[in-house]
Amino acid sequence: MIVWCDKPKLKITSDIEPYTAVLKPLPSDSEQEKQDKKRKPFINKKRVLFDIDYLGSKYCILIPKNYRWNGTNCLGLQFYPKLLNASMVHDIICEHHNFVGNDRQLSSMIFREIGIASGMNKIFMKTAYNCVDVFQKFFGKDFLGCRW
Repeated sequence: MIVWCDKPKLKITSDIEPYTAVLKPLPSDSEQEKQDKKRKPFINKKRVLFDIDYLGSKYCILIPKNYRWNGTNCLGLQFYPKLLNASMVHDIICEHHNFVGNDRQLSSMIFREIGIASGMNKIFMKTAYNCVDVFQKFFGKDFLGCRW
C-alpha cells in the first residue's frame, strides 16, 4: 500500500504505485490516432485503486489499465513528471464527479496532496490547488447535471 496523504481530515492511499507512459504520434498512426495522442498523451499502464477517506466519508477511485488523460495542461505543466500521478487521479475524478460525491474542492485537495507526495514544492502545490479549483469552478463541464 502506498500512502499519499495521512492527515486527520484526509487520507489517500493506493494499492500500487501508478506506472504511466507518454504516447507519441507515430508515422504509421492514422490522423485520428495522432490527434488522440496529442489530445491525451498519457496512459496508465497498470490498474490502480486509490482509497480516499475524507472527514469520515470513504471513496474508491479505480483507474483502469490503459486510462488516458491530458496532464496538467491548465497550469502549462502538461509534461512535468512530478505532476503525472496527481493529474491522472484528478482527471478521472473530473470525468466521474460521483467518485468523490460531486465534491469539487475534494478533487482539488486530492490533486494537491498527491502532487506534494510526488515531490512537488508545497507552496507551488497550494497555488496550483487554487488555480485548478478556480478553473473547475468557472470552466468545469456539466456531468450528469452537476456543475463543479
